[in-house]
Amino acid sequence: MKLVKENHVDGWEDPRLFTLMGLRRRGYSPDIINKFVDLIGVARKGNDNFISIKVLEHVAREVLDEKCIRTMAILPSNENTTPYKVVINNLPDNINNQFVDIPLHPKNKELGTRKVLVTNELYIKDSDWRDNDDNN
Repeated sequence: MKLVKENHVDGWEDPRLFTLMGLRRRGYSPDIINKFVDLIGVARKGNDNFISIKVLEHVAREVLDEKCIRTMAILPSNENTTPYKVVINNLPDNINNQFVDIPLHPKNKELGTRKVLVTNELYIKDSDWRDNDDNN
Protein backbone atom coordinates (compact mmCIF):
# COMPACT_ATOMS: atom_id res chain seq x y z
CA MET A 1 0.00 0.00 0.00
CA LYS A 2 2.90 2.31 0.80
CA LEU A 3 4.34 1.89 -2.71
CA VAL A 4 1.02 2.89 -4.27
CA LYS A 5 0.29 5.80 -1.91
CA GLU A 6 3.78 7.29 -2.34
CA ASN A 7 3.57 6.86 -6.15
CA HIS A 8 6.58 4.54 -6.36
CA VAL A 9 4.50 2.31 -8.67
CA ASP A 10 1.75 3.05 -11.19
CA GLY A 11 -1.16 1.97 -9.01
CA TRP A 12 -2.40 -1.50 -8.17
CA GLU A 13 -2.16 -2.58 -11.82
CA ASP A 14 1.62 -2.12 -11.91
CA PRO A 15 3.15 -5.37 -13.24
CA ARG A 16 5.83 -5.25 -10.54
CA LEU A 17 3.18 -5.86 -7.88
CA PHE A 18 1.86 -9.34 -7.16
CA THR A 19 -1.78 -8.29 -7.23
CA LEU A 20 -4.32 -9.94 -9.50
CA MET A 21 -4.27 -6.90 -11.79
CA GLY A 22 -0.47 -6.80 -11.70
CA LEU A 23 -0.22 -10.47 -12.64
CA ARG A 24 -2.68 -9.94 -15.50
CA ARG A 25 -0.56 -7.01 -16.75
CA ARG A 26 2.48 -9.32 -16.66
CA GLY A 27 0.65 -11.66 -19.00
CA TYR A 28 -0.49 -14.39 -16.62
CA SER A 29 -3.83 -15.73 -17.86
CA PRO A 30 -6.81 -16.42 -15.58
CA ASP A 31 -6.18 -20.16 -16.10
CA ILE A 32 -2.66 -19.81 -14.72
CA ILE A 33 -3.73 -17.71 -11.74
CA ASN A 34 -6.63 -20.04 -10.89
CA LYS A 35 -4.45 -23.16 -11.08
CA PHE A 36 -1.80 -21.45 -8.93
CA VAL A 37 -4.36 -20.51 -6.26
CA ASP A 38 -5.81 -24.04 -6.32
CA LEU A 39 -2.31 -25.45 -5.83
CA ILE A 40 -1.25 -23.29 -2.88
CA GLY A 41 -4.67 -22.98 -1.22
CA VAL A 42 -5.97 -19.95 0.63
CA ALA A 43 -5.54 -20.89 4.31
CA ARG A 44 -1.95 -20.22 5.29
CA LYS A 45 -0.22 -19.44 8.59
CA GLY A 46 3.24 -18.59 9.90
CA ASN A 47 6.12 -19.08 7.46
CA ASP A 48 3.74 -20.73 5.00
CA ASN A 49 2.81 -17.22 3.83
CA PHE A 50 5.88 -17.09 1.60
CA ILE A 51 5.49 -18.82 -1.75
CA SER A 52 8.37 -18.94 -4.18
CA ILE A 53 7.82 -17.23 -7.53
CA LYS A 54 9.14 -20.45 -9.04
CA VAL A 55 5.85 -22.15 -8.11
CA LEU A 56 3.89 -19.60 -10.16
CA GLU A 57 6.32 -19.95 -13.06
CA HIS A 58 6.01 -23.76 -12.91
CA VAL A 59 2.22 -23.53 -13.05
CA ALA A 60 2.48 -21.12 -16.00
CA ARG A 61 4.73 -23.55 -17.90
CA GLU A 62 2.29 -26.42 -17.22
CA VAL A 63 -0.74 -24.46 -18.44
CA LEU A 64 1.05 -23.07 -21.49
CA ASP A 65 2.44 -26.49 -22.40
CA GLU A 66 -1.10 -27.83 -22.69
CA LYS A 67 -2.36 -25.04 -24.95
CA CYS A 68 0.45 -23.43 -26.92
CA ILE A 69 1.35 -24.48 -30.42
CA ARG A 70 4.97 -25.12 -31.38
CA THR A 71 6.65 -23.16 -34.13
CA MET A 72 10.16 -22.46 -35.34
CA ALA A 73 11.96 -19.25 -36.15
CA ILE A 74 15.33 -18.27 -37.52
CA LEU A 75 16.59 -15.28 -35.62
CA PRO A 76 19.12 -12.88 -37.15
CA SER A 77 22.51 -13.05 -35.54
CA ASN A 78 24.14 -9.95 -34.10
CA GLU A 79 27.48 -11.69 -34.21
CA ASN A 80 29.92 -11.79 -37.08
CA THR A 81 29.52 -15.50 -37.66
CA THR A 82 29.65 -17.73 -40.67
CA PRO A 83 27.10 -20.54 -40.66
CA TYR A 84 28.21 -24.06 -41.54
CA LYS A 85 26.46 -25.76 -44.42
CA VAL A 86 25.49 -29.35 -43.62
CA VAL A 87 24.45 -31.76 -46.37
CA ILE A 88 22.46 -34.87 -45.47
CA ASN A 89 23.60 -37.59 -47.88
CA ASN A 90 21.14 -40.33 -46.96
CA LEU A 91 17.87 -38.38 -47.19
CA PRO A 92 15.44 -40.31 -49.42
CA ASP A 93 14.54 -38.60 -52.71
CA ASN A 94 10.83 -38.81 -51.95
CA ILE A 95 11.38 -36.49 -48.94
CA ASN A 96 14.02 -34.10 -50.31
CA ASN A 97 12.52 -30.71 -51.28
CA GLN A 98 9.07 -31.80 -50.16
CA PHE A 99 6.67 -30.25 -47.70
CA VAL A 100 5.71 -32.44 -44.76
CA ASP A 101 2.95 -31.92 -42.22
CA ILE A 102 4.23 -31.32 -38.69
CA PRO A 103 1.83 -31.23 -35.72
CA LEU A 104 1.47 -27.83 -34.05
CA HIS A 105 1.56 -29.57 -30.66
CA PRO A 106 3.29 -32.89 -29.94
CA LYS A 107 0.57 -34.15 -27.55
CA ASN A 108 -2.56 -32.39 -28.83
CA LYS A 109 -3.15 -33.31 -32.47
CA GLU A 110 -6.46 -31.39 -32.47
CA LEU A 111 -4.52 -28.10 -32.74
CA GLY A 112 -3.69 -28.94 -36.36
CA THR A 113 -0.53 -29.11 -38.45
CA ARG A 114 1.83 -26.85 -40.36
CA LYS A 115 3.83 -27.50 -43.50
CA VAL A 116 7.63 -27.59 -43.31
CA LEU A 117 9.98 -27.84 -46.27
CA VAL A 118 12.51 -30.65 -45.85
CA THR A 119 15.75 -30.40 -47.82
CA ASN A 120 19.05 -32.20 -47.68
CA GLU A 121 20.89 -28.92 -46.97
CA LEU A 122 20.77 -27.00 -43.72
CA TYR A 123 22.85 -24.37 -42.00
CA ILE A 124 23.98 -24.27 -38.39
CA LYS A 125 25.61 -21.48 -36.44
CA ASP A 126 29.37 -21.90 -36.16
CA SER A 127 29.24 -21.50 -32.36
CA ASP A 128 26.95 -24.58 -32.25
CA TRP A 129 29.63 -26.71 -33.91
CA ARG A 130 33.00 -28.02 -32.76
CA ASP A 131 35.37 -30.58 -34.17
CA ASN A 132 36.42 -32.09 -30.83
CA ASP A 133 34.03 -33.47 -28.24
CA ASP A 134 34.08 -32.05 -24.73
CA ASN A 135 34.99 -34.58 -22.02
CA ASN A 136 32.30 -33.22 -19.67
